[in-house]
Amino acid sequence: MTAETVLIPFNKLVASSQNVRKTGGEATADLVESIAAHGVLQNLLVIPGEKGKYAVVAGGRRFRAFAALVKDGRRNKTDPLPCVVKSAEEATGVSLAENVHREAMHPADEFEAFQTLIREGSSVEEVAARHGVTPAVVSRRLKLARVSPSLFQIFRDGGMTIDQLKAFTLTDDHERQERVWSGAQFEWQRSPERLRQALTSEKVDGANDRRVRFVGLDVYCEAGGRIEHDLFAPDHAGYLVDADILDRLVAAKLDQEAEAVRAEGWGWIETRAEPLGWHDEAKFGKIVDQLVPLAADQQAERDRLAEEQDRLYQENEGEADPPDEVSARIDQIDERIAELDDRRREFRPEEKAIAGAIVAIGHAGNGVIVTRGLVRPEDKKRLAALRRGDTAPGASSKPEFSARLIEDMSAHKTAAVRAVLMDRPDIALRGVVYALAVNALSGGWHFDYPTAFQIKTEKPDDTIQTFGAGMTVSPAWVAFEKRREKWRKALPEAMADWWGWILDQDTETLLDLLAFCTAATLNATTSQATSPSARVRQADQIAQAVGLDMADWWQPTEATYLGRVKKSLVIEAVAEAGPSTSTADLATMKRAALVAAAERRLAGTRWLPAYLRMKGKE
Repeated sequence: MTAETVLIPFNKLVASSQNVRKTGGEATADLVESIAAHGVLQNLLVIPGEKGKYAVVAGGRRFRAFAALVKDGRRNKTDPLPCVVKSAEEATGVSLAENVHREAMHPADEFEAFQTLIREGSSVEEVAARHGVTPAVVSRRLKLARVSPSLFQIFRDGGMTIDQLKAFTLTDDHERQERVWSGAQFEWQRSPERLRQALTSEKVDGANDRRVRFVGLDVYCEAGGRIEHDLFAPDHAGYLVDADILDRLVAAKLDQEAEAVRAEGWGWIETRAEPLGWHDEAKFGKIVDQLVPLAADQQAERDRLAEEQDRLYQENEGEADPPDEVSARIDQIDERIAELDDRRREFRPEEKAIAGAIVAIGHAGNGVIVTRGLVRPEDKKRLAALRRGDTAPGASSKPEFSARLIEDMSAHKTAAVRAVLMDRPDIALRGVVYALAVNALSGGWHFDYPTAFQIKTEKPDDTIQTFGAGMTVSPAWVAFEKRREKWRKALPEAMADWWGWILDQDTETLLDLLAFCTAATLNATTSQATSPSARVRQADQIAQAVGLDMADWWQPTEATYLGRVKKSLVIEAVAEAGPSTSTADLATMKRAALVAAAERRLAGTRWLPAYLRMKGKE
């Protein structure tokens, strides 16, 4: 039998303690607004109470929502509400039946219902007001209703969660939605986060992309860039649709940031949106910056301070507590020396002209990262040539001497430096330290910066014997070979016994042996009279350090020089030798006679061609 509905004024109704719903049951704002728009659509279940009133045993939320409307004046306390009257004995049973057996509407039905209201002509604002929700809530439900029908049905059938469905609202392209879902074969690929990533792969994440933080969303929008927002993530910055506009803005700002770096004098500048990774950086060579030397007055000041500090330490040695003024002065000196030593580092300008820098957006998008001193693979040979001292083809004037003569003279020079160096263990020790320091401390590019010492674990190169004309009778070669024989006789016959022998020697003997062995590695041979390499330049520095005078070791003869240069150079040599060497008759002589006469007149004069002269001895 169908229960009869009766209309009972609101002021005749009271809440009942027999309502089985004890937890929750509050009147939500959306329910209040829904009743305000549509009235109470579902009957209240009541039982007779005291003093002519009725107690509400089911429908408490609707009763409280109407009470809220009465309180704020939108309804009268005498307005009737639809009710079904039950007996007191039935109170608990009907209350339990209503709360247990009712089924909530499926969200899919709710979303489609909102969509139908819009199609029937209602606005989003009207629907929101009628159902007690915000316009944003209505817009989200409409967005969900517009997901691909096939995916919407999967959601309705329980094959997709509400959060997964929300992810698909990031695009209105149904084909793309379906393609992403079917392409996600594994469960982890179907997480809401993964689905969002797949659906926005062609867009730029405004919250996490470093380019967006670098340029700024406001600048992007001012340039005409569009943003699509995720309705279900109101705090998210959105997704940038016009990547080309963003890239143009990034390039312009990077180029602006690179101006200051470009002014530093690099050979090239490159800008990148992504920071340079270690794998990319490994493709480049590197140049190393160096501390800028102190100015002469600053270096003098530092030397004076260091001497003063040493003196103060010596004068107060053994004192447990030096006088306060001494301690204060030492602290002042420490601070000043630290200031002088805290100087900037700079790259060599000639290396900067080959190398370059990459200006990239920082990892967080805030500012830029500048990686300086990079050498492109195609420029590594140029850098190596620069460090060797090579010049570009055609940069030097035509040499006066043939390459073969230069080789011969440089071989004699090598032999002479060796002969002098083997008696200078102090310089030899420094040479070894220098060569080892280049190998160990030069920042990874020592292979491009050869030294004059060929210190290796293999036999030293003795090609000078084949280069130098008359080398086997050269005083330098003969002296060196005699010393070699001396050490061979001193060392045990079995090489296995050498280490024990060396351990037993005094320091003086070891330094003498070190000097000879170091001298044996020196190589100053070259075929270039101009633009000497770094190796040859260092050999000249060593020659100066040991006080080499080539006139002690070399004579101009037909074999070593006079028979291998132009007549004019032969006559010039005799003229340079001094007033006692007349040249008046040389110009008319045949070449053979000229060379013989010049050799006689130059004997004992200690004349040297410019190539063999040391600075300060011209």
